[in-house]
Amino acid sequence: MRTTRRKIRQMRTFAVEDARSLAVEIGQGALAHWPHVGDLGVVLDPGEVVWTQVAARWQSVTISRYIQHRETFFGGLRSWEVQQSGWADMGEGTWWLTNHRIVGRVHQGELLGWRWENLVGCLVDLRGERVTFDVNTGHRFALTGPAVPVVGVVAVAQLHGVAALLTHPALGPLRVGAEAERPWSTPAMHQLLR
Repeated sequence: MRTTRRKIRQMRTFAVEDARSLAVEIGQGALAHWPHVGDLGVVLDPGEVVWTQVAARWQSVTISRYIQHRETFFGGLRSWEVQQSGWADMGEGTWWLTNHRIVGRVHQGELLGWRWENLVGCLVDLRGERVTFDVNTGHRFALTGPAVPVVGVVAVAQLHGVAALLTHPALGPLRVGAEAERPWSTPAMHQLLR
């Protein structure tokens, strides 16, 4: 039990350090090039670049609708619809975060992906280890687990712009404890705000 807790703590520490480094690389425009991911079964678009890879749990909102009740009410028919929804844990997968999309392999090798331009909402909760995305089709999904800081950095950069890496409140926990080295305050990052 103690070993498991220690490993999880180490994974969280690594993810925070990786997220900070990734934010600096994105801000400076100096992302390390990832090897071609074709051997993993992902075909990249022309100009698409893999920014990072993470292991995370995928959750999806399930919605069931049904007519709950029908009755005669003052001479008319009354009915109402009940909508139940909840988060379903869809398992762990390997996710690639690129400049075009989030794409991953889940279940028994099923490939799923969402393009950044189709995402209309994003809630980053670093402390809760969850990033929730709203798709323009009405679908909601979340990536959860210790790698969430990395997912949060890429999501903020893609959906709000690179300059938001310095100011977005959801990334505040990444800035705490980083005051001595101040990786978020590089001249290249500050030029983005001008």
